[in-house]
Amino acid sequence: MARAKARGSGSPPPPSGLVRSVDAFCEELLREAYQVGAGLKAKGSEAAIYRKWRSLFLPSAMARLPEGPARTRARLEEFLKVGYVDRAIAPWQDRRRNRLLAATVPWRGDRLPFFSASVHLAELPDREDRRELYGELAKVWRSVGQEEEGAWATFGEGVRALGYPDGRAACEALFHYRVPHLLRETRRFSASTEKLYGTLLGERADLEGIARAEVRIYDAGRMLRGTSWREHFPSRGVQPFLRRTLRDLGLPWGAFRPDLAVRPRKNPRAFCAPIRIPEEVYLVLRPVGGHDDYHTALHETGHALHFGLTDPALDPVFRRLGDASLTEGWAFVLDLLFLNRSFRRTLIPNAEFVRFFALTQLWMLRRYAGKIAYESRFFQDPLDPGLRDLYVRCQSRATLVRPDEQGNMGDRWRSDVDPWMYTAGYLRAWMFAGSFTQLLEERWGERWWSEPSAGAFLARLWGRGQHPEVEDLLEEFGLGPLSLRPLEGLLRRSVEG
Repeated sequence: MARAKARGSGSPPPPSGLVRSVDAFCEELLREAYQVGAGLKAKGSEAAIYRKWRSLFLPSAMARLPEGPARTRARLEEFLKVGYVDRAIAPWQDRRRNRLLAATVPWRGDRLPFFSASVHLAELPDREDRRELYGELAKVWRSVGQEEEGAWATFGEGVRALGYPDGRAACEALFHYRVPHLLRETRRFSASTEKLYGTLLGERADLEGIARAEVRIYDAGRMLRGTSWREHFPSRGVQPFLRRTLRDLGLPWGAFRPDLAVRPRKNPRAFCAPIRIPEEVYLVLRPVGGHDDYHTALHETGHALHFGLTDPALDPVFRRLGDASLTEGWAFVLDLLFLNRSFRRTLIPNAEFVRFFALTQLWMLRRYAGKIAYESRFFQDPLDPGLRDLYVRCQSRATLVRPDEQGNMGDRWRSDVDPWMYTAGYLRAWMFAGSFTQLLEERWGERWWSEPSAGAFLARLWGRGQHPEVEDLLEEFGLGPLSLRPLEGLLRRSVEG
């Protein structure tokens, strides 16, 4: 399939020196992030890259903003301001990341790499074993507390130097987050789904032999792991599954580079690394077997196709910079295929799995509702020690899961925070994806995922790169304002159907 052609007549003007520098810096930073996250390097040094490109993030760089469209200048200005703060934080982040990469956890006479132990926790059938291993992981979280405190103190100093009263105000201005709207919508969603979620959570708790009211945080991974369906989702099947999905949509496999190798230091959290857009885009996943490998692979494929099919003739600003909720939204459009009855039946025709998967999605959405409630306060003063208890309350109330008996859950009050309130970006993306999935089903029916014309439609939109924001596309296709209602409808129909 050919890449999308440049929109409009004529070519854009050549990028300015500042734009070329921004693109080169991002390429170098993302290559480092890829190599460390993929377990190819034992240590990383983002700080060294920021030092190399120090001139990019000096106040004088603002004077070098090129003339041109307002959106181009705004994207560059926002990037430079974020980079000004991130450059100061980078040494703290390096120390934290490298300590986690080097950390091991004692377990049954052996020592597990920290990231492997995090995966192992969800595999343990014995509840007492889970409680014990969770406690060992908490020791590692506490060990990086000094770096986390230093990073957040530096973050606060940086945003104030840019003229913002606090981090929340900076996030709202630089990322266009409407936090009050997100708080209202997530509160409504949480109240609306409380009964359904409680029922589904109770069903899984019963299977584990735990009373619903007694589920603890260290039980959650096991309950959401879906081990009884693992045979339907072998780790070796992830790549053929992705190939088949792209073939059904008429989309090219070669638009990105899959990295599915298992390495001891490979981060268990999957990610996409768009190092050079569109030529060098990696999808990084650590398969362990189970439905989450396949679901996560769909999500990261959405990112990888968005970047890998971006029109190479676009201004680098619109290939690289923009609304993070847009690429997250495209990722969610693909991963929501697991809520699609016809798609899901090609993998596992099991009604019990439907209810289980709906639980995993409600868990994640409600967890992020708790995160935005917490982070809206956290970013106003990350050093307030009272936030530790608020973190536990927000997460427990959202997920209906109790903390561990030793109070270790609170040790994540600074680490379980998405940089620059990216939590808000995820929520906006879920809202966009719910609405856009409705559009795809209205145009092509429930089996839109098997229609090459639907794939071609998505490819044309992905060709626009990062130029639009999610609100632009919602308006273009008459999909209304950002709301979780369409996604809630998909979830309910999935369970009912």
